[in-house]
Amino acid sequence: SSIFLNCTANNKDKKEIQNFTIKSLKTDTIQQPLTIKLERGAFHFDTFLLTDSLLVYQPEKDLQPEKGNVYSNPLAIIISNKQKEELIVFINGYDFWSLKEEYKAKSSCTSGITISISLGNKHKVITSDDYKRDCPKSLFLLEQKLIELTGKDLKRSILPG
Repeated sequence: SSIFLNCTANNKDKKEIQNFTIKSLKTDTIQQPLTIKLERGAFHFDTFLLTDSLLVYQPEKDLQPEKGNVYSNPLAIIISNKQKEELIVFINGYDFWSLKEEYKAKSSCTSGITISISLGNKHKVITSDDYKRDCPKSLFLLEQKLIELTGKDLKRSILPG
């Protein structure tokens, strides 16, 4: 009978280990840590920083906050898990991991963008002289998605040229 009890205890331990492993796998695949840092140039020089569910908009360093000026006031919001999952699908769907690290523009009047993405154990930094020209459309679209998530009208309002 002691052999039977011992086997039962071992099976119970194995089941707990399997359940723990299954839970860990689900957590690792579904809730991967996500960080996106998007820096804009050309008159804006502002930053969007998403760390998991916290999205922060940081205006240009020397810009003083002004009432009624959305570009000069810092902002922090919490996005939903669904919105975070949509961003992950977007990033993987546009295969940001295969993009080049640098895109040069042919024109002299540019509006730069730098995007740093970390998802799970993957990390990529992409820099482009211009956010719309001579670079993948996905850079522009990611900027638009982050702007949309802030709920403010933070589109590029002043552009060179």
